[in-house]
This record gives sequence, C-alpha cells and structure tokens, in this order.
Amino acid sequence: MFSWYTKMKLSNKILLAMIAGSILGLIAGPAAMKLQFVGDIWLNMIKMIIVPLVLFMIIQGITGIENPKALGRILFRLTTYYAVTSMIAVLVGVAFAKLFAPGTGFVFEKAVNEIQVAKLVDWQTFMVNLVSNNIFASFTKGDIPQVLLIGILFGVAIVLMPREKSAPIKSWFSSMAQLFMSVVGIVMSLSPIGVFCLMAAALGKYGLGFLGAMSKLVGTFYVACFVQLFVVYLFSLWLFTRITPWDFLKRTSETSIFCISTCSSTAAIPINIRISKEELKVKPDVADFAVPFGTQINHDGNAILFGCVILFCMQALGMEVTIGQLVQMVVLGVIVSFGGGGIPSGGIVKLMVMAQAFNLPLEIVAIVGSLYRVFDMGITTMNCLGDLVGIVIIDRLERVKDTA
Repeated sequence: MFSWYTKMKLSNKILLAMIAGSILGLIAGPAAMKLQFVGDIWLNMIKMIIVPLVLFMIIQGITGIENPKALGRILFRLTTYYAVTSMIAVLVGVAFAKLFAPGTGFVFEKAVNEIQVAKLVDWQTFMVNLVSNNIFASFTKGDIPQVLLIGILFGVAIVLMPREKSAPIKSWFSSMAQLFMSVVGIVMSLSPIGVFCLMAAALGKYGLGFLGAMSKLVGTFYVACFVQLFVVYLFSLWLFTRITPWDFLKRTSETSIFCISTCSSTAAIPINIRISKEELKVKPDVADFAVPFGTQINHDGNAILFGCVILFCMQALGMEVTIGQLVQMVVLGVIVSFGGGGIPSGGIVKLMVMAQAFNLPLEIVAIVGSLYRVFDMGITTMNCLGDLVGIVIIDRLERVKDTA
C-alpha cells in the first residue's frame, strides 16, 4: 500500500514530512507542541555522532589524498581556487542575509541568555582557542573547531609515517569513517519522523509567521547564488579565458538542467567530464582528474547556505555577528564545505556541524533542513558550475605554461 513512499528519495520524504507537519501544526495549534519531544530525540541522535563523524571524516580525507607528482601543480591550483571561492561564498551568504535579514521574521522564544553564541574577542584569542589543551575535553564539549584541528593534525601525522606502519592505521580510520557514515544513514532515515514532529511543533507554536521567515531565507539564498555565479564565477572565467558568461551557460546548460532535476553532484560527474572535454575543450588528462576532485572538495553552494543560515539563526535570537565570529564562520565554512563527500544528506549534517560550532540551537537548523530539497537545487548547480569554471581556468593556465 505504501510502496510508493518506500521508493521515494529521502529528500522528497523530508519535504513531504515538512508539508504534513506544517498542516498538522496549523490545524492543531499549540497542542501540536506535544510532538516536540520526538523531534528532540532525533536531534540528540545527530548531536551524538557529530564529533566522531567530523574527526574520522577529516582524517580519512587527508590520508586518502593521492598526489601524483605530474598533477601536483594542478592539485595545488585547484585547491587554492576552490578555497578562495568558498571563502567568498560564505561572505556572499552572510552579506545578503545581513542585507535582507530573513531571521527577523522569526523570533526563537528561548531566552537569549540560555543560548550563548561563541564569541571571539580578537584574532589571537581565536587562534589560541583553536588548539585544544585536552583532547578528550574537546570531544566531550563538542568543540568543533578544535576537533577539526585535531583531525587535521592526526591525518598529517599518519601521512608522514612510513607506509608499512601507516597502512593499518589508515585502514582503521577509514573503517571507522564508514561506520559512522552508516550510523548517519540510519539517523537520517529517521529524519522524516523528526522533521514532521519539529515542523508540527514549530507551526503550532509560531503560526504562519514562521513560513514567511522561511520563504525570506529561500529567497535570500538564491539571490546570493546568482551573485556568486555571475560576479565571482563568470567574471573570473571571462577575466582568465575571455569566455563570455552567455557562452559558458549555453555550453553547460545540460549540467544545470541535470543538477536541478537530480540534486546530485556525484551523479553529474560523467556529464561534467564530457562537457569539460567536448564543450569547454579542457585537456582530457586535466578533466579526468579535476572533475572528480572538484566534486569531492568544492561545495560553494553549501558555503553560501552556511552563511545564510548562521545569520538567520543569529537574527532569530536577536544577536549581531561580530568580526571575530565572521572570521570563524569563513574558516570553518571552508573546512566543513571541503569535507564530508558521500555522507547521506550530507548538507543537512554540515549545517548541524556549523550550528554546533557556534552553539546555536539545532532546532532551527533542523527545521531549515526540512526545506533542504528546495535549497539543494541551487546548491548542486552552484557546486557543479563552480567545478567547471575552476577546471577551465586551471586548464588554460596549464596551456600557457606548456607553451612558455
């Protein structure tokens, strides 16, 4: 009887749960708030796995990097390009969230003094706070910046070990990463239930004003995406290659349509490789390496959403972002957006990681996550078009060096 539901994608199930929960909340009113505890249980399951997930995924990512000497220069250039565009993407998301203030339409009713957002006095304090003085305390407190640095340190240490000694350690961390990805899969399979209860409770508590705030957030995100696409990607493409924006969009229209319909960067890899070679005239060896690499580490669409959602949450709490928090947001946004490829519904998990880092209430992020399918069309398209722009630029720079 419900075979149609079991065949649905998880993102569609979450969207359906959001709609059903919203309807129930509007009909039942405050009585729907009794379902909040179910959503809280689901949120606790996510909180439980965030720290080990981040640790093992970062270590696996670093120890799994293969860096052939022939592609070392391309790898460095691609990584630098994606790091810069990811920083800009976070700032673009923050800027438009600041401009349009989508969170002002939704007031989170927990007292502000109950939710202390991490504050950084100056850059020296920020740098000191990045380094843990007790590794186990960092895990217990869920201090994501410190956990990230610990993971990076461990990953680099493993890479520097002799191969015969590092092999079993790499294998163990890889297995643990796969284990926690499996746990994430189980938790995310329960997300329709958690989202249904959270949406019902939210609409029962806040009414239609909440939906208005969500629509403002969606609009803010897509405006930021268009600015990132035209001002950052297409302008830099024209600057380095003289390919016009219209010409590029025409050549990559198949990628855009595919991303909007499937919301899968991984599934778009074969299409992007073919378009890189046939439409954008990228050298085959560059395309074959750069497309999968870019798909794995370049997530500018997610970075834009990080900026929008963190500002949305802070506005809902009546807080102002400081310069120190902005620096932290950019640094963490780049690191978190780089990692986590292959995590089921990984974008939602990354949002949770960012919120945890700023000690923001995960309830808001979880409800925003219920609309993830709406955001995901823009996220995936931005990720893939950003990949192609970076690959074309690097390919042209390599051609110049070859002819020099």
